Order: sequence, then C-alpha cells, then structure tokens
Amino acid sequence: MKTPITPLYGLTIALLTSATLLPHADAQQILAPGPDNTTIAEGDILFISNGESGDNNLDAFIIASAGTLDNDGTLNNNLGGTLINNGTLNNNTGTLNNNGTLTNNNNYSTLDNGGTLNNSNTLDNGGTLTNYNDGTLINNGTLTNNNDGTLINNGTLTNKDLALLDNDGTLINNLGGTLTNNNDSTLDNNGTLTNNGTLTNNNYSTLDNGGTLNNSNTLDNGGMLNNSNTLINNGTLNNNFVGTLNNNFAGTLINNGTLISGGFLENFGGTLNNMGTLNNNGGTLDNDGTLINNNDSTLDNGGTLNNSNTLINNGTLNNNKDGTLNNNGGTLDNSGTLINSGTLNLNGGSLTTASLDNTAGGTFNFNTGTLGITDVNQTLTIGVEHFSLTNGTTFNTNAGITTLSANQHLEIAGATNIASDGTFTLNGGSLTTASLDNTAGGTFNFNTGTLGITDVNQTLTIGVEHFSLTNGTTFNTNAGITTLAANQHLEIAGAAHLASGASLTMLGGTFSSGSFTSAGAMAVNTGGTLDNSETLLSSGTLTNNGTIQGDVTAQAGSSLSGNGTFNGKTIIEAGATQSPGNSPGTQTFNELVWQDGADYLWEINADTTNSGTRGDDPGWDWISVTNDWDISAITTSFDIDITSLTSGNIAGLADGFDNTGLSYGGLYESFTILSFGSLVGTFDAAKFNLVTSNFANSGVGWSIDLVGNDLVLSAINTVS
Repeated sequence: MKTPITPLYGLTIALLTSATLLPHADAQQILAPGPDNTTIAEGDILFISNGESGDNNLDAFIIASAGTLDNDGTLNNNLGGTLINNGTLNNNTGTLNNNGTLTNNNNYSTLDNGGTLNNSNTLDNGGTLTNYNDGTLINNGTLTNNNDGTLINNGTLTNKDLALLDNDGTLINNLGGTLTNNNDSTLDNNGTLTNNGTLTNNNYSTLDNGGTLNNSNTLDNGGMLNNSNTLINNGTLNNNFVGTLNNNFAGTLINNGTLISGGFLENFGGTLNNMGTLNNNGGTLDNDGTLINNNDSTLDNGGTLNNSNTLINNGTLNNNKDGTLNNNGGTLDNSGTLINSGTLNLNGGSLTTASLDNTAGGTFNFNTGTLGITDVNQTLTIGVEHFSLTNGTTFNTNAGITTLSANQHLEIAGATNIASDGTFTLNGGSLTTASLDNTAGGTFNFNTGTLGITDVNQTLTIGVEHFSLTNGTTFNTNAGITTLAANQHLEIAGAAHLASGASLTMLGGTFSSGSFTSAGAMAVNTGGTLDNSETLLSSGTLTNNGTIQGDVTAQAGSSLSGNGTFNGKTIIEAGATQSPGNSPGTQTFNELVWQDGADYLWEINADTTNSGTRGDDPGWDWISVTNDWDISAITTSFDIDITSLTSGNIAGLADGFDNTGLSYGGLYESFTILSFGSLVGTFDAAKFNLVTSNFANSGVGWSIDLVGNDLVLSAINTVS
C-alpha cells in the first residue's frame, strides 16, 4: 500500500513498497498524514536523499511498526510537530533536527543515527536508539531513555548546555564512543548506564546516578557527580580539580580500577568500596558512610581525607607528604598497611591498626579518641620528631585512649604526651619513647610490659596524682620493665609504685617522684639518681649503685644492696636485709636507723693478709654513715649474718683465716663493718645476734664491739 504524500516545492521523495519505487520530482515536501494518521504504513519505506529535506509540522507523524524512514538528507521535526517511530528510523548520513517531540515508541522501534541528530526539544526513547561510530547525537533539550528503552552510543553523544538526558532504561556508551555532559546540563541515570568508551561530565554539569553506572573505560568528572545507588568503576574515574563526586546515602561506589580525585569526593552515608587504586591528588575526600579499601588495593591521599564514619583499610593506605587524613569521630580500622608521610589527625572516634608507619615528615595528632593495636608481635614505628601534636615531637593522647597488649609495641623516636583526659595503658608489649609528658588529668597505666626512654637529656614529666594505676596517684609498673639510661630523666610530681614482679633499672639519668612504693626490683646504677620528695617504701629489691636523694624505708621482705649513696634518712625495719655492695662493697648513708628484727648481711671474700680491704672486692662489706647511726630501736635482737664468699663471689671459703701458729682464742683479725659520725642510742653487744651458719671457713669464732666510731667484728681462733 502507498501512503499518500502531498508534493510541494519540488522535493523528490521516493516512497517504496515491497515491490514498487515511486519517484517524485518536486523541490521540497511537507509530510502529510495517511489513513489513521499513519504517514508511513506497514511495509512502506520513506527515503530522503542526500541534498533533500523533509519537514514535519504534524501533531502525529507516525511510522508504523513495519514502516521505515531512511534519511540521508535533512529531516526537520519542527516546533509543534510530533514524530512517532513504531518501526525503523534510520538517520544514515543525514541530519535529523528535532525541535518538537520525537518518540522512539516501543521495544520493536529502532532509531539508528549515523549522521547528526540534533534534539532541541523532546526526544523520548522507548525502543532502541543507536548512535553509530560516525554519528553525532546532540541534545539541547530533553532526551529521555525510558524504562524499556536502549540507547547505544558508538559515536559522539553530547548533552549540551542546559539540556537533560534522562535514562530510565539502558544507556551503553561503547568503546570508541564519546558521551559528553556539557556545562549546566544534567544527565539523570535511573536505569543502567554502561560506559565502555569516554564519559565526560564537564564543569557546571550534573550527572545524577540513581540506578547503576558501570564504568569500564574512562569517566572524567569536572562537574557534579551524585551517586545514590550503584557506581562500579572497572576503568579510570577521574574526579578533576573542579569536580565533585558525592556518594550519597544508600549509594555504593565500588572501585575495581583507578579512581583519581583532584576535586571533592564526598561519601554521604553510602559505601565506597575500593578494590583497585584510589588516588586523592590534592582534592578533598569526605567519608560520612563506609569506605573500604580491600586486600591488594591502594588508597593514596595527597589532599584531604575526612572520615566521620567508617574507613576500613585491608590493603595499603598512603597519606602522602601533602596529604591530611582527618578521623573526625569515625572508625578507622586498618588491618593492612597505613603509611603516613603527611598529617594524620585523630579527632575523636577510633583508629584500630595492625601497624602504623609514620615516616619522616609525617605528623600524627592524637587529639581525642581511641588508638588500639590489633596484631601481636606488631610494632608501630614513628620517625624522630614526627609523631606529634605540639612541636613535631609528641605522641599526644588528648582525651584519647591508647592500649598496648602483650607482644604489641609502640616505638616513638620523638616525644609522647598524655594530655588532660588522656589514657595510656600498657598491658604488655613495650612503649619506647624519647620523652613522656603526662599532664594533670592524664592517666598512665603501666600494668605489664616494657617502658624504655631513648633520648639523652630527656625528661618524662608526670602531673601531680595523674600518672596512675590504682587511685589516680601512682606510676605503676605491675610486671613491667622501666629503664633509664645516662642523661634520661623521669619526673613524677605525684606518687610512684613499683609492684611485685616489676622492675625499674636506672643505668644513669634521674628518677624523681613524690612518694615511692616499691615491691619489685629496683636498680639505681652508677651515674643514676633517684630523687623522692617523700619516703621511698621498699618491700622488694632495691639495688643502689648511684644516688637516692630522699628518705628510704626498707620494709619486711626487702633487700637493700649496691655501692650507692643514700642522702636522706634510711630505716631498716624488721624483716628487711641490708647488704652493701654487689658482692663485698660499700654503702654510704647520711642517716641510718636499725630496728629490731632486721638483718645486716655482711660478706667477706679475703682478709687483709690476702689483699682484702674494707668496702672493696677483694675484701669485706662496710657501711659509712656520715651523720647519725640510730640503734635506739634495737631492744631485743638485730642479726649480723656473717657470710664467706670465694674469690669468684660465690658461697664458699674466703681467702685467709690461716691459724698456723695461732693459739686457741687468738685473734685472726678485726674488721670494721660500719663507721658513723654520731651515735643515737646505747650500744649493747648482747643485742646483736651473730649468725655464722653461712661462714664456711673452719676454726673461726666471732665477737662484736664498738671501737670509737666504728662497729667492729673480730675473728678468733677456735682450734686448740
């Protein structure tokens, strides 16, 4: 059947049936309707040749389901005109200008463009719209790809200024195709948008994704890209310098390729899942949802990354030299590798990490929140002066909580600062730091583990009553190890407590505190100084080879040894043992008080005939008391435990004590075991119990006496 056409102005239009081609020799043609308003009926083909043109002004110019319109010339659908395609509309090498309404109606409709298709009004696609390799589709109006519609671009598809491209169906930008959303235009995807070519969202333009956007090649964003559903990047997604990428609430952004942001990337309550490489180069990445950097993936930040919700890193997270990573009350969970060369701020929330490498130039500001270390045998290593809050040298816990468990280690080459409301708990593992400043309000719980101080001339300063375990007033080392080297200093304005099983070793430096209670092992080596403003109460082992400035009370179960100096008042209570030297040696006291039930462990490994001297090795123990030696509290018994040592200072025979030619009761030698400035109390030899069970040399008896300002033991031959 032929569709009647009214010829006008000499346009030549060929109308074909399956068997007949009918030429028309007119200059121009206005398309007119046929029966039932169908201009191109079933089985008919309308062909517009190159150089020819056709105009539609009809309310409904309809191409029937088996009808075809082929355009190699110019087809104008004018303002007020409606062109409805239920069949096939081929814009081959021609130009199709739509200023009215162009509808590609249903699943069986095909609109193929290999030329130029300009839409300046409304283009609705409910069928298949294909823009071929050499085709150009320019949308200056509204292009809607409906639910059942398919829009395939193999050429150039441009959504020009102030235009709308609305996809509710399937939009495919194939390899070699270019889909450009220009200035002030909107590309609204509520269906499926698959990009295998180049998709560009230019400056001031908006790409809204409420459906599924799959990028397998290049997606360049220089405008606003809003994802409220699913955005999957398997290629390269560039969020340029002026671009904004928003992953909104309920949105999921999955990066399996490369995501590069030099602009603003905001994750608003959605999920950003990185399985490839995510580079934030000088831009801003705000995460208010969930950001996951998966195994074998890399997240490089050279701009600003703000986390206010959940950031999970299972791969590699690099905060580069110019980068800032702010955890603003969120959860940053790192089970991969976190390398900070820029600035990492913990502003509330929590950072839980297997490891954290803060390299030279990096700054870690622990303002508020919780820092936890998850892996055993894991070390957090911080470069000198780069783990800091205030001056490039501080690990700071303002209102923060830091906990180290067994086999977990924190190494800080710079300083550590536990500020007001901060808490640092050592439940094992080790904290190594140049300095540690625990200010008023801060809490340091040293339960188990090792505390080491690395820098010389460095001070650990702890505020009054705030370096504590039990009651807000204690520096506690329950089963912990604290070591001070030369020119390293620990200052505690409040109390210090050395628990049973703990140790404090001073290889030099100074330790100063208010009160000090020690039930552990404490050693002050040569060059070390312990300065306590209140009495040091010791029920453990106290080895002093340096200087203790304050008062000391040795309680039951304690031992007091070493070659050091005690500049305060020292009391040896019942059950305590005083043992000068580290074998035979000398202890020096300003004031010394002996009480009932205490013990002087006196050791000797050589008499004078065998080069022994008092207070030396070889030789015997000696106590030097500069001022008062107070024995007024001895009312019943004080033990002098006489012990012989070999030249190797193990239990055995002492050198000497040869009784050859010595008569029974004869004197081997007298040994000064204590010298004093003044005596408090009355000396009574009967109140001193001489214990000889640990003296191995035979034929020797002992007596004790006061000779001037010396306490003297005399060895007597008991062999007749």
